[in-house]
This record gives sequence, structure tokens and C-alpha cells, in this order.
Amino acid sequence: MRAATTSFAATAVAICLMVSCASKPTARPAVKPSLSPEQIQARLAEADAMAARGCYLCLKDAADAYAALADFVREPSTLYQKSLENDLMIALREFELRLPDSGARDRAQGLRQRVKANDDLLFAALELLTAPAGDGLTFGRDFQQQQAVRQQVLLQLESQWAANPVAAYFYLALGRGSIYFRDFKFDPQRVADSHPEHAALRYALLNYFAQPIVTGVFDQMLAVEPRFAELHLWRGQRALLGGNLAIARREFLAARELLLPSLIVTSGLAPVEFAYSHYVAALSLYEEILARMPDPQAQLGKAEALSYLLRHQEAVRELDDLLKDPSRRPGDKYYWRAWNK
Repeated sequence: MRAATTSFAATAVAICLMVSCASKPTARPAVKPSLSPEQIQARLAEADAMAARGCYLCLKDAADAYAALADFVREPSTLYQKSLENDLMIALREFELRLPDSGARDRAQGLRQRVKANDDLLFAALELLTAPAGDGLTFGRDFQQQQAVRQQVLLQLESQWAANPVAAYFYLALGRGSIYFRDFKFDPQRVADSHPEHAALRYALLNYFAQPIVTGVFDQMLAVEPRFAELHLWRGQRALLGGNLAIARREFLAARELLLPSLIVTSGLAPVEFAYSHYVAALSLYEEILARMPDPQAQLGKAEALSYLLRHQEAVRELDDLLKDPSRRPGDKYYWRAWNK
């Protein structure tokens, strides 16, 4: 009797185990994390502060911070507006620095229908600022039409820059070299001073208007945000124009450490390395540029670096290719081909 009972119990346990293994555990509903209104406000303020720091890497961090808040904000229209404007700033900076497209412009377009404000003006300004450069043969009526469109957008931005730092940045960017600014003797410093917490506007004064440098301004801005690679690039370019190769190389290397993919930074560093007889490094930089886009200036630099490295046949091939279009610097091309032969 005991044996039968034991056998029955064992069988029951086995059946229970089989049923337990066969049945799937009931999935627990995912618990969506939540943030208090105070936490949301604090994180939004942090994102705004990061965007206000103005550097490209800061803008990218701000974009991530805005995106991370989207699931927690009940009325996200204001958040979407901030994110859209930040993405437009990223798109413009990527164009200026020749950085790979991160999709910022597309993201801004996607947010366009979700915001209450009309951002057509900012998009129009971005289109003008990032339009492909002409071939230098635009004259007469075409030029006048381009200037008229540009001036119209500037006039509309003039009514917005005092209230919106992004509109102020686009206003300064679009106004660079414009007849409108010259005719009215406009002071760009006044625009930057209207939003003193936004370092991008101080950078715009340097980048677009070459304002006189106040002693220590770079150090002050970099102390607040050490990742402001654009300042290193600007200082490197000015040092190169002034013939100070040591400062130019130091600044370009600092900018490249932060913005490795920037073709503008690479294009500035390559001739400096060449001038220092760092031909292997210069060759690598020129090849990096050419891998991204055709560039006759970089190709000529590559041929010259190959020449000094005594790689004559490779240099001649590059120069033969360049001489398919002898209209630009033909003397240099023929000289280096003859030198290698």
C-alpha cells in the first residue's frame, strides 16, 4: 500500500512538473518609467543650457536630451519646437564644417508638423545658407534675384532675432557680406548682446564678421565649454593666414581631436603638415579628403607629397589626371610632373 501511494505521489509530481514546464509564464506588463514635473523641468533646463553652449558637440548632446524627454512630456509642442530649432543649428554647422550628415535636417522636417509655431522662415534661411556654391558666372538679373530673396528673408528675421536666439544666429549667418547690412551700417554686436547666454552668437561674430578679438575671449569660452572645436578651427585659420604655422598646427590638431570627420579641419591641417615636411601625415590627410569628395587642391597636395616621398610614378598619375583640366594652376601641375619625370 505504501509503495502504491509513493508511486501515485511521484506520478502526480511529475505531471505537475510537465504542466508547469509546458505553460508559459504570464508576461508582466512593462512598467513605463515616469518623471515628476520637477524632474522634467530640470532635464529640459539642462538640455537648453547645453544647446546654449553653442558648440557642435553641445548641440548634438542637446538633441539627444530633447529626444529622451519626448516620452515624458504630456504637451510636447514646446519641446518639439526646441528640438526642431536645435536640429536646424546642427544642420547649418554640419554644412559649414563639412561634417557627415547626421540627419538633423530630416529630423527638423519631421518635427515641422508637430509644432504650433511657423518655422518656414528658419527653413528658408537654412536653404539659402546651404545652397551649393555657384560657378562664379552668375551676373545681372540672376544675381539681383538672389540678393532680393536674401534681403527679404533678412527683413523677416529682423523682427524675430530679439526674441529667438536661433533666429538671431541665422540672421547673422545670412547677413554676412550682404548689401543690406552694409547699407544700414548694422552692428552685429547688438544682436549677439541680446542673448548673452548663447555662446553660439559670440562665435558667429568671429566666424561671420571677424570682429576684433578681445583678449582672453577664447580662453573664457573654452573654459565654459572645452569641446568648442570651432574656436580652435577659427584660431588655426587666422594663425595660418598670419603665417604662424606653430599656432595653426596646434589649433588644427585640437580641433581635429574633437571633430575628426570635419573636412574643413582636415583641409586646414594638411598643408600645415606638408609645410613641416611631415609628408606621410600630409599624404594621409589629402587622401582622407579625396576619399570623401573630389578636390583639385587636395589632389595637387597629394601629388606634391608623393613627390617628396619619391613615389614618382604615383605622383605623375595624379598630375596627369589633374591636367585633364589645365585651367587651374597649370604651372604647378606641369612643374611637378616635370620634376617627377
